Amino acid sequence: LGGQFDSSSPHLSGYQLLPRYTADIDVIVDVDPNYPVYDIGVVTTVDAEGVVDSMDVACQLQGVVYGVNVRPSGLQFTIIDGNNDGIGVFSGSNNYGYTVNEGDEVIIRGEIGQFSGLAQIYTDSVWMVSAGNALFDPTVVTALDETTESQLVTIENVTIVDPADWTNSGSGFNVDVTDGTNTYTMRIDADVDLYGTVAPASAFNLTGLGGQFDSSSPHLSGYQILPRYVADIELITTEGAVKFLGTGVNVNEDAGTVEVGVEYPAGDLVSWEVTVSLGVLTTTATEGDDFIWSDTTMFLSGFATDTVYLPVPIIDDMDPEDTESIVLVLSSTNATVDENFDVYTIEIADNDIFYEVSDIGPVTTVDADGVAESLDEDYQLQGVVYGVNMRPGGLQFTLIDANNDGINVFNFDSDYGYAVTEGDEIIVQGTIEQFNGLLEIIPDTVWMVSADNALFDPTLVTELNESTESQLIKIENLTLVDPAEWTNSGSGFNVNVTDGTNTYTMRIDNDVNVYGTPAPTQAFNLTGTGGQFDSSSPYTEGYQIFPRYLEDIDLIDAVNEPEPVATQLFPNPVSDRLIIRTAEIIDGVRLVNALGQEITVDNNQKMAYELDMSQLSGGMYFVKFTSNGKVWSKPVVKQ
Repeated sequence: LGGQFDSSSPHLSGYQLLPRYTADIDVIVDVDPNYPVYDIGVVTTVDAEGVVDSMDVACQLQGVVYGVNVRPSGLQFTIIDGNNDGIGVFSGSNNYGYTVNEGDEVIIRGEIGQFSGLAQIYTDSVWMVSAGNALFDPTVVTALDETTESQLVTIENVTIVDPADWTNSGSGFNVDVTDGTNTYTMRIDADVDLYGTVAPASAFNLTGLGGQFDSSSPHLSGYQILPRYVADIELITTEGAVKFLGTGVNVNEDAGTVEVGVEYPAGDLVSWEVTVSLGVLTTTATEGDDFIWSDTTMFLSGFATDTVYLPVPIIDDMDPEDTESIVLVLSSTNATVDENFDVYTIEIADNDIFYEVSDIGPVTTVDADGVAESLDEDYQLQGVVYGVNMRPGGLQFTLIDANNDGINVFNFDSDYGYAVTEGDEIIVQGTIEQFNGLLEIIPDTVWMVSADNALFDPTLVTELNESTESQLIKIENLTLVDPAEWTNSGSGFNVNVTDGTNTYTMRIDNDVNVYGTPAPTQAFNLTGTGGQFDSSSPYTEGYQIFPRYLEDIDLIDAVNEPEPVATQLFPNPVSDRLIIRTAEIIDGVRLVNALGQEITVDNNQKMAYELDMSQLSGGMYFVKFTSNGKVWSKPVVKQ
């Protein structure tokens, strides 16, 4: 509609065009000779082997979206064009800025392909044309075949062959249904709202999109029907009967009160006597412990169909349990009861986790491929904290128990109110996992037990392997293989060190105070916790050692013998000036930090020295003495 908005005279400008609705905006997509425009039916024909005739053909298709996106990380949905021909749309990891909504008309550019028999267009581009478009009515069918692929179809009056197939597990699950003559495969994808619901216990009409999953040629079997949402399962009811509203519901133990609806027909002057009772033989939950219920008889009447709701309070206890069920049964002395809706099942999923109390050693065993044997199991572990927290936004540290067995504690984004301090004894409840070979417990709960507990002395080793993982270990007489690896960059860095025989990987995390310091220029003894970073199975390599702080890098004196000249350092610890006295004249003194870097030097021959340490950071330093070609040192602590 033409309009105008011109706020000043003369009113001769400000003319506008106001579209009335989305359909007034006609998207014009530039013609691209690399993507010729086809109707969908032209590119979805198959040969005698079920192979798409238009394989790898680039084209442009247009149609209306049916169903939901069953690939949240990319795109996977069905489009059907004006001829009621459909095709699957697929993109592994890109949605091209399009949010899938049923009823949208879209333009797709891409290449025709096939996955396990299902014809698809692998997307290069997506354009939105319009929203709110009408869908074709589903076609009633009695067979699933090539003609039903990517079509909206209905199969009437089916029941589930085996309710145990309704697993609500994995990325989706298959359920066989039958109309009494034929059996069909219904596929419930994990991204539709039907996933996680109770299996229908009675007959229903089933609507969905035709699919196929046949992994080998010829692709002439494996046809499926995929319901789009809960409404695609239409339960068949008896008119004028008393019935439950549905056949059941899945709830968590903390759901509170479940309202169970009972529908009853108009009775005019008749009062329907209706009883809802507990199915004692089929109910696995315990009344009074898991829920509250008393059998209820009601007298219901009215001039129109109505519904009454009965409350079923669910008790949230602290006991770990299997999934339990409450089965309610509907009966009446004078009304017809719908036999498809006379039983209502409430499935209660437990929300209490059982944590088995264990020493750390039994839960950190691995198989021949280095895979944790206690993977995904829940445990309560107790031990002493070693090192610092290497994940300030969450938790990452080593826990070692009284048997000197250790495990990494990791949580991505929660510290559970615990501030990591070496020497704390804590209790951790959580799940055993593995990250690049490293055994971890992912905590759900952390308790502080006590502080300032003694640590085990480090174990002297000459090899890093599974036995050193999450242990406090020590490797002696090391030097850097390549000082250029000491980068002080990123979230941490690896440095190869050697004892002259073996080479080891030292990992400096950016949350320890070694990070940002100069590389040691002389030999040192290295203490740290064992780690592992092996990104593929078998997890039998990639072992590392993590120093916890500067003191874990213990520089080795150039001369290791009793001091040739008696010396005194005071005060020690020092906050300002350090006084040095020697029993005889020496050649000089040097002050170095914990990594061997020279801080100050006085090469004057004398018996008394004074060093200004007031501006130095707190930590360990060494005074190195030189006399007649001999070198020795003494430690001093700066407060």
